Amino acid sequence: MQKKPISTSTFSFEYLITSGALYVDKTQYFHRLVTNVSNCYFCSRPRRFGKSLAISIFENIFLGRRELFKGLYIASTDYDWQVFPVIHIDMARSGSTSAQDLFDSLMRNVKENAEKYDIELSSDTPWLCFDELISQLCRTTGKKVVILIDEYDRPLTENIGDAKTLEEVRKILDSFYQIIKGQEPNERFVFMTGVTKFSKVSIFSKLNNLNDITMSRDYACMFGYTQEELEENFAPYIDEHVRENNLDRTEFIAKIKKWYDGFKFYWKSETVYNPVSVGKFFENECEFQNFWFATATPTFITKLARKQRLTQRDIDEEILSDVSMNIFDVVGFAAGNFSKTSLIQLLFQTGYLTINEKLDFEDYAFSVRLPNYEVQESFNKILFSALSGLEVDTSDSYVQKIKQALYRGNAERLIEVIKNFLAAIPYTIQIPQEKYYQSILFSIVKMCGMDISAEDATNKWRIDAVLNTPKYIYLFELKIDQDAEIALEQIVQKECFQKFIEGAKEKRKEIRCFGINFSSKERNITDWRVG
Repeated sequence: MQKKPISTSTFSFEYLITSGALYVDKTQYFHRLVTNVSNCYFCSRPRRFGKSLAISIFENIFLGRRELFKGLYIASTDYDWQVFPVIHIDMARSGSTSAQDLFDSLMRNVKENAEKYDIELSSDTPWLCFDELISQLCRTTGKKVVILIDEYDRPLTENIGDAKTLEEVRKILDSFYQIIKGQEPNERFVFMTGVTKFSKVSIFSKLNNLNDITMSRDYACMFGYTQEELEENFAPYIDEHVRENNLDRTEFIAKIKKWYDGFKFYWKSETVYNPVSVGKFFENECEFQNFWFATATPTFITKLARKQRLTQRDIDEEILSDVSMNIFDVVGFAAGNFSKTSLIQLLFQTGYLTINEKLDFEDYAFSVRLPNYEVQESFNKILFSALSGLEVDTSDSYVQKIKQALYRGNAERLIEVIKNFLAAIPYTIQIPQEKYYQSILFSIVKMCGMDISAEDATNKWRIDAVLNTPKYIYLFELKIDQDAEIALEQIVQKECFQKFIEGAKEKRKEIRCFGINFSSKERNITDWRVG
């Protein structure tokens, strides 16, 4: 019987196995970790990347449930399957609207773990109860304890916009996590997950035996699917869809890759697919949809991008060091001590950006990029809101009108809609710079689902934007407080269109060159030419 491809974001490992769902075997990584000399690990990954499933796998390994792993890599090894007491703390279940809310929910969480082993706790704080639980488990079972903490940073990220609450929450978490260091002799294994590695949190400053494998070459593909894993494990569903819809198999796989692949967690490693997006894609009968924006976009990201007036060029020009990729000052950020670089760090750690390439510097430094089409589409929604000050839903009517004008080659209608759109943006949001208007054009066209590239280089010039539609190739040169005729002449004089002539002839497309001038005073298009 063919296994069911389902999203792994909300199911335990036991459920996946017993329900006959498809599980892509990653247990070689789990075997390596549970048999290493080191026993205390941390790994951050973006939301919806299988962190909770990993915690569930570790839990079942240390509960000795070998029967669940039949046919998987770890079952073929000499692992001894000893049973250990397991403490599983899921911070996603911990309330964090206030310090008291977190305090109470942590107490509940620890006591639930104690009840599983018929242990009564007498302490009156969650951290002392945690300490008491570890000691009693060791004493009553005669074995060391396994500690699994999922989404350690959830209470912090949910309060990143409230400096006072965040500091109160951080102090509680510090007291709680410090117990792990103090109880080190009684611990068989510790594994912690999160979205972001925050500085000034005790697990990183005081837990000196913590092994951070976030950007480790050995574990770069532990979360997510490689190309080989996708094609091997999902082949029946790919073949069925290709056959039923008379598609070219190679082109279909290439489209899946374009939409959902592209994440890189070590600069030399291969890219991986978002596992939840892939699962939902096959669950939804191979319909190409954006699953990322609805499931992996913290609301504060959009607010911060708007506050920082983030543009596409900011992303394209950013360079991050390995240190800035690995850690983030949440306390300073919440207090207002942040910049666009800080925001880009956060975008990297939350999965909106990934490693592009290592740069040839003495120190480790990397350029970054958007991983794939799905994330790019999600990011464009954020960028739209950041640049316009409007809610994402407001863009729908503009998007459809612009899309229609571009498909029909209606230059007058295109400019009219863009001008109406710019007129709706509050003057306090607009930035009188060419890159701002370039980013506006870029983001709204991307939201149309069209192929647009910024700063497209020819042999003589760098065109501000190049847009491909089924019937037209549009070349845009943008100016501010100058003249549209000058902008159009630059495209013509530099013969920028030459690069696209052969492709246009082959696909029977018409090339349209636009020169557009924006006025910093009028905050809108004041002049345009098309040729």
